[in-house]
Amino acid sequence: MRITSYKLLLFIMTLFCGFIGRTEARSVTKIELGGNSMLQVGTNATITATVSPSDAANKALKWESSNVGVVEIVRSNNNNAFIKAYSTGSAWITATAQDGSGVTGSIRITVIRLINKIILGIPGSFLDIGVTTELPVRVEPSDATGKDDLNWDTSNPDVISVTSTGQITTHKTGTAVITATAKDGSGVSGQLAIKVHRPVRKVIIDGGDITLKETERKQLTATIQPADASVQSISWRIDDKSVATVTSSGYLIAKRVGKTTVTAWSDDRDGGFPKGSVEVTVEPYENKHTPVESVAIREGNQDLKVNDVKRLTPVITPDNATNKNMTWASSKADIASVSANGLVKAHKAGETTITVTTVDGAKTASVQIKVTAAAVPPPPVTSVTGVSLNKSSLTLPVGGKEVLTTTVTPHNATNRNVTWSSSNEAVASVDDKGEVTAHKAGETTVTVTTVDGAKTASVQIKVTAAAVPLPPVTSVTGVSLNKSSLTLPVGGKEVLTATVTPHNATNRNVTWSSSNEAVASVDDKGEVTAYKAGETTVTVTTVDGSKTATCKVIVQHITNANVEVGEVFAVWSENGRLHIDSPAAETVDIYSINGGLLGRIIKIPGKVAHDLHLSSQSVLIVRGSSGWTRKIKL
Repeated sequence: MRITSYKLLLFIMTLFCGFIGRTEARSVTKIELGGNSMLQVGTNATITATVSPSDAANKALKWESSNVGVVEIVRSNNNNAFIKAYSTGSAWITATAQDGSGVTGSIRITVIRLINKIILGIPGSFLDIGVTTELPVRVEPSDATGKDDLNWDTSNPDVISVTSTGQITTHKTGTAVITATAKDGSGVSGQLAIKVHRPVRKVIIDGGDITLKETERKQLTATIQPADASVQSISWRIDDKSVATVTSSGYLIAKRVGKTTVTAWSDDRDGGFPKGSVEVTVEPYENKHTPVESVAIREGNQDLKVNDVKRLTPVITPDNATNKNMTWASSKADIASVSANGLVKAHKAGETTITVTTVDGAKTASVQIKVTAAAVPPPPVTSVTGVSLNKSSLTLPVGGKEVLTTTVTPHNATNRNVTWSSSNEAVASVDDKGEVTAHKAGETTVTVTTVDGAKTASVQIKVTAAAVPLPPVTSVTGVSLNKSSLTLPVGGKEVLTATVTPHNATNRNVTWSSSNEAVASVDDKGEVTAYKAGETTVTVTTVDGSKTATCKVIVQHITNANVEVGEVFAVWSENGRLHIDSPAAETVDIYSINGGLLGRIIKIPGKVAHDLHLSSQSVLIVRGSSGWTRKIKL
């Protein structure tokens, strides 16, 4: 009985110990995934799995991507998945426990493509004032994630302002640099310098068609539209220079009876050189002198600011006065000066008197000009915070040049001045405009430093010995002279004008020569000097292409006058002699029909006969110092 009880107790203890020693297998309850969730296209990353509990019996995992076109699992193990980004978008990376528990862990991966270039464009070579337009922009690559999210800035908001969407508005003439910068962290930006220009649309010659008498003169003026156009300068041209001529300032001189057209051209290249024309009619000279009775200044007294410009308008009475020429003067030209055309410019504070005097009769009129200096309040001071360059490195051939562009921040800094320096000027130098000039092969560093705050930016310059291409050459196609023939008295002088075509020819130099320098010579400026009676040919030759043009020069000689006594005023020709009879002493000038001075007689009272070596068909203009003029045909 004892043995049986002992065996039973031993059996029960064995069962209990076996139960206590048994270990139960544990399942996966949680999977956490970690790693970089933001990738660029073409990059790799590692996703790490943390399995809970750490003593799970089976930690095997199955890895999957929800979008293998965006992110693909290259290889994996129970702890990690090695992934690669192929295109922009997003994908879920999931790890699933393989112990039958069905537990999963996921992480969302976002793939982006950074911007590597921003290119800005503009519709046309310039923009007019008051234009609002979207600035064309091209981002590379075209599928960059942040292509539609850019920061916009302008270097000169007073000239051009820009909105956060890239819309620009022009305000006044000048140049501004527009900058677009990527927000995706790439640091890429694009810049564009835009010129704001108000083009000339129309040129009108004031007063319309013109009628003048032979030898009469008139100052022409032209009106530019719009009045605030960027270019205000005018060039004058006339079709038939034998009928009339016009100077560069618009001074018209009638020469012979006929008709021609005078044109005022705007010098605005961007506006297409607009022009305006009127017809000029030259009528026969009438020997009737209408004296000037009075002169007035239409505008009256003026109050001007320093640097103001004001044109004064003379009014001569009667309107048909023969000689309307006049002179202008300022009593204090240092305060305000006046040009020969009545244009007043204010120089400094003070008062002066502007007086106009007629050549005929010395009639005068005056106005008072008061000049004041407008007080200009000092602008607020904005300090410079930084400076940058448009390039970080630059390669140039020996002899090459390139201008570096600075951007001083903020754009409204008060003192935006900078200085430039090169660490090795023997390799490349830089001027105060930022233009780099390469001298010899090597390397140097060009640094820009702001005057305010001494902020700096640098660019590495590499100079190579590459050959620099020559600029294009525009060849001369022809040359012409302003006259085909010229008549001068012995001792007379006149300057011939050569016009080389095209106007942009590279080498516009010319040489001058005379076929008979004993008769007349010509200098390197085209001035002809007459020595003795006879004929010669003056030739102008272009250095490029040897193009030529000629002018026939006739030199005439007038002998001394034979004086006879007389009492009746008269002028006539007979047998090649010019006869003048007047009761008073005076000076008599003899001109060719082309305006060249042939001779001068200082005459005592009485009759004078003058020998002329001219053809029988010659026409002369004879003028006396007392104001009379006669046209004589020999």
